[in-house]
Amino acid sequence: MTNSTTCQLWPNKPDRCHVLINIQRVFCCLSLIGCLCVGSIIVILKKHHILIQKLILSLSISAFLKSIALLMGDVYVDNSHYCKFQGFAIQYFSCTTLMWVLIISVNCLLIVKALNYQRFYYWYHGIAWVGSFLWCLIPFFGDWYGPAGIWCWVKREQTALRFIIWYVPLLLICIVLLVIYLYIIWFVIQVTKPRPGITYSQENELSNKRFRDELKPLLSYPLIYFIFTIPVFMYRIDDAAHPNNPPDYALTILSVIFTPSIGLCNALAFAVFNASIDELTFVKLKQGVKSWFSSTPSHVIHENYKVDDTFTPLPGSVIEMGSVKSNNVGNGLVSYQSSAS
Repeated sequence: MTNSTTCQLWPNKPDRCHVLINIQRVFCCLSLIGCLCVGSIIVILKKHHILIQKLILSLSISAFLKSIALLMGDVYVDNSHYCKFQGFAIQYFSCTTLMWVLIISVNCLLIVKALNYQRFYYWYHGIAWVGSFLWCLIPFFGDWYGPAGIWCWVKREQTALRFIIWYVPLLLICIVLLVIYLYIIWFVIQVTKPRPGITYSQENELSNKRFRDELKPLLSYPLIYFIFTIPVFMYRIDDAAHPNNPPDYALTILSVIFTPSIGLCNALAFAVFNASIDELTFVKLKQGVKSWFSSTPSHVIHENYKVDDTFTPLPGSVIEMGSVKSNNVGNGLVSYQSSAS
């Protein structure tokens, strides 16, 4: 890529470009490391055979590739073919990351409603990868990918196109995410709250509480997208309102920080907060690594049994009476310790 040697955004303040480049590289690298760790944990603990964990892994891969796309260039850009490719890559992996967040949310809704969602797995990949690819081809019809300020994307003067192919769909999907999670939380509260005139055993109460606790972290995911999108959206609004002026420096810094971090934070939220934290120990990770290279069981074996992301509630529990058949929304595993003979 043939880069300019001057800070085109702030010609009189070249240090600003150096600061932005360094911030961008730091947060992109952190995102790469985080996504790599999340994916590695899923594979090492052999959770990639379970549908919800497959989706989390796909989300981590998409966020990982988005961070690579962001690292491909910097603020010293021109209208080269390399710049156009980076613009497409950023748009494509931003779309796939958002699609995987939406897909996982919809899948959680299907789990709670006890619907048959296993058959949709390949459709999920088609929507996320193929659908996003076709959508991201639109700017090529008008040669609209190019220098966009802090990196290559849809050109700065194409304000309407930016909102049509990204910001408007993003806001609509964020609203859909919020509606989905509010409904899930409302539904779970309704079916797990105590019923008058019915006595529940301590075991039943613990089962219902565990189910509620596993769904509580779901609130964080749409909030992450809302919070992390606000600075970027404000930056683009300011950019559109003052196309002939240099971008606002503070908003630009926030955009450089938050843009690569959305995928990372969502991947961590799905993989860590909804997973069993007690599994993320050195001993169990070591056992997981050994299991990939040896078929001989160790003295203590940590076994994960696939239960198809569903949970059969205890007879007579509020969950069972409410026709909710799915617990373990986060990992779909039944784990226990056993001693090898």
